[in-house]
Amino acid sequence: MVRSGIRFVFKRSGLAAPFLYLLFMSCALAVATCGSEAMSDGASMSQVSHMKMGVANTRRELANNTTTLNSTQSLQEDADVLLQFKAAITSDPSNVTWYWKPQGRLQRINPCRPWVGITCTRRRVTGINLYNQSLEGSLISALGRLSRLQTLNLSTNQFSGEIPSELGLASDLEILDIRSNNLTGALPPSLGDLTNLTSLVVSNNNLAGIIPTSIGGLLSLRNMNLSGNSFSGTLPSSLGQLNRLETLHIAGNNLTGMIPQNLTACTALQDIDLSNNNISGFIPFQNMKNLTSLHLQNNILEGNILNITTFPILEDLDLTNNRLGGEIPQNIGIVTLKKNLLLARNNLTGSIPDGIGELSLVERIDLSANKLSGSIPEAISKCISLIELTVASNSLTGNFSVPVGAFPNLMKLNVSHNSLNASLPTLDHLLNLKVFDGSFNDFVGEVPSTFVNFPSLVHLNVSSNRLSGELPFFASHDSVGAQSFLNNSELCGSILDKSCGSSKIATSTIIYIVLGSVAGLLALVSIASFIVSCRGRKRKGSRNSAQISAELQLKLSAEEILTATNRFSNENYIGEGKLSTVYKGVLPDQTVVAVKRLAITSAEGEDAENKLNAELESLGHIRHRSLVKVLGYCSSPDVKALVLDYMPNGSLESLLHPLQNAEVIQAFDWTARFNIAVEVAEGIRYLHHESRNPVVHGDVKPSNILIDAKMEAKIGDFEVARILTQQRASPSMGITTPNGYTPPDVWESGVPSKKGDVYSFGIVMLEMISGRSPDRLEPAQTLPQWVRATVSNSKALHNVLDPLLMSDLVAHQQKMAMVLGVALLCTRIKPEERPHMDDVYKMLVHIRTKLADADARQTSRRRGWRSERRNSSAGRRQSDIEVKVVTQPQLPQQTLPHTPSLSDWTPPSQV
Repeated sequence: MVRSGIRFVFKRSGLAAPFLYLLFMSCALAVATCGSEAMSDGASMSQVSHMKMGVANTRRELANNTTTLNSTQSLQEDADVLLQFKAAITSDPSNVTWYWKPQGRLQRINPCRPWVGITCTRRRVTGINLYNQSLEGSLISALGRLSRLQTLNLSTNQFSGEIPSELGLASDLEILDIRSNNLTGALPPSLGDLTNLTSLVVSNNNLAGIIPTSIGGLLSLRNMNLSGNSFSGTLPSSLGQLNRLETLHIAGNNLTGMIPQNLTACTALQDIDLSNNNISGFIPFQNMKNLTSLHLQNNILEGNILNITTFPILEDLDLTNNRLGGEIPQNIGIVTLKKNLLLARNNLTGSIPDGIGELSLVERIDLSANKLSGSIPEAISKCISLIELTVASNSLTGNFSVPVGAFPNLMKLNVSHNSLNASLPTLDHLLNLKVFDGSFNDFVGEVPSTFVNFPSLVHLNVSSNRLSGELPFFASHDSVGAQSFLNNSELCGSILDKSCGSSKIATSTIIYIVLGSVAGLLALVSIASFIVSCRGRKRKGSRNSAQISAELQLKLSAEEILTATNRFSNENYIGEGKLSTVYKGVLPDQTVVAVKRLAITSAEGEDAENKLNAELESLGHIRHRSLVKVLGYCSSPDVKALVLDYMPNGSLESLLHPLQNAEVIQAFDWTARFNIAVEVAEGIRYLHHESRNPVVHGDVKPSNILIDAKMEAKIGDFEVARILTQQRASPSMGITTPNGYTPPDVWESGVPSKKGDVYSFGIVMLEMISGRSPDRLEPAQTLPQWVRATVSNSKALHNVLDPLLMSDLVAHQQKMAMVLGVALLCTRIKPEERPHMDDVYKMLVHIRTKLADADARQTSRRRGWRSERRNSSAGRRQSDIEVKVVTQPQLPQQTLPHTPSLSDWTPPSQV
């Protein structure tokens, strides 16, 4: 009774009472024990028994209260960790952690009831779920002390800093999801100790370093997602130990090397995504009976295409943009593909097998840009679930028809850039069709009148075929215009502004469209339509990038640099670039090099200096055939310099505008200029889209385009742009005053951009075509304005042509006109109207391959070019020199059919 009363008093006293209660009960137990012994001689057996029973009950109650005390203490420790985590959260716009504080009249700390995002089991914190709360802050090491934590979901927030290695101490953790934050650093090897972990998701952060081999210790793991980071190195072979793994996503990183062979031991795998890396070698996967999705696109995988028939339940396959060869398996139809069959941009050969028609559930097929031949099999019409079918840029021939009832859901059909040579398919039953591209084939006959009946059509392109007859009237399709039918000499109709029955206009004359007009722009857009349609996800590598293994880099001392350049003497001076001066140098082994002395002050602090040195060293690993090769570097307090390949033939500027009496290349003809344009476009495309760390050049102009001993173009000064980017220098450095190569959007904002590089490259192309420097025109006039105005007034290509190219006009007039159009497209005033550099390069390549020159011998004239002195009167570096037609070949009158207004091409007056 006394005990009960005291327990009641203690119960009313709050959380501190258990300690006093335990003290009292201990004393009571001692008294009871002593009392029982004292009474044992004189008391009755019943009294002794009753007393012993009381002692036993007291002991049990003491044990129960000790357990309660331990549980209370553990919960208090969990609460302390959560309060520390709350303190590390610097921004909580939704106030989700506002409830994380003492509650009630007694201010008790209990995270298991009102604390948002916290889950408890048996008075211990077992779950933290703060998904998508816009939280900012860092992950604290104390989280590892939550020994009963099973779920930690902090995904889709803005947490920064590193993942604490102490998190590996949370031994009960089963789900770790911290995707879509701003976390940096490496993946802690200690996470490999989480043997109960079933899901590890750290995607879309800024994590780097290698994937630790300890990850093979996660023997319970079923789901791993490391995509969208900057992990480097190779895939660890320890992944093969994860025999319960079902999902493996490591896409969008910087991984190299080969796929571990023992990964095939993970027979439970259902979904693999290793896309957008630099993984090489062969595809080892085979006989993985549970595999349903395989994404390996945008790598550099080789060998024959894997035998996908060994994956019986495969639903989604993407091997786009690798180096895979071989033939598509004839029995491909046994696979249960339901989503995608994407094999574009590889080296596949042979024909499209009839078995492809058995894929009745597949939604997208893309076999474009391979080396497939033969005809498009009729069996493909059995793919009744298709939404997109693309077989462009192959060598397909023969007839292509679409039977009634085929492709009921088809929205996009692209068969362009092949050699299909029958009539156009009618397609009238494809009520959902939005895009049809049959351009650059050999289709003959008339355009079917049923083409006007597509209710959903937004893009039609049948240009560059051999179509004839009168075009139907596309009254209800604003997107269908003359550009859809260009380069079909026998077509006529109101849409082409060409009356049927009138005298025929020669194909060559039609191609001489003044591409400063709207029709010219649309012609190029039609050429690019296939390219744009095939653009896939962000790509990290290309088989066309002339990838070269990193060579041993020279690290020279300041004294060695001074000796090589004769202490930067005037006799060794070559020229100046953006924030640099270039000197000729001779190394001790008599190798002639170019030494670029950087006008960059010493970085502040040891860490900043180390970063600059690392960037200088990393430049040596950038390898592309259209970039000047970086051979070495020097980084001392007094001298910071790069050692580059020496370019004996100077720059493009010296070829286009030689000084009087300068020795020049006599055969700097159209073929040479066009090839240089393609090479420069390829180099800029690499910097923008294929380099591991994309670079905006910011200063594309002829003086930064250097010519090597083989008369091949190399882009220079990209190294300075990269250093400025990595060192976070002011983006406006080097942009001082407007010049003819800088677009208005760049020199007004002072921020270089990719679209700014596109504009600058367009100016360079106009300069190579016209021979005019953009800085030597009338005041307030730009080179694109002059070109557009000249061709608009004269309707003749030769009026904007460099007089030195007049002898090439007959053989290359088609190519000249199309390149002029690309240049004008690049120099649009609004940056959003300019193409990406990837598309510019592809346009030029298509012009080179599809519009073959009349005189194919011109393509070999770059070899054996001779040098001689140009007459001093031909020096056109003077600002007042006038471009005149020196010789004008006897050509048909280059008049044009009536075209729409040129107002769309007229730049704003203030530019």
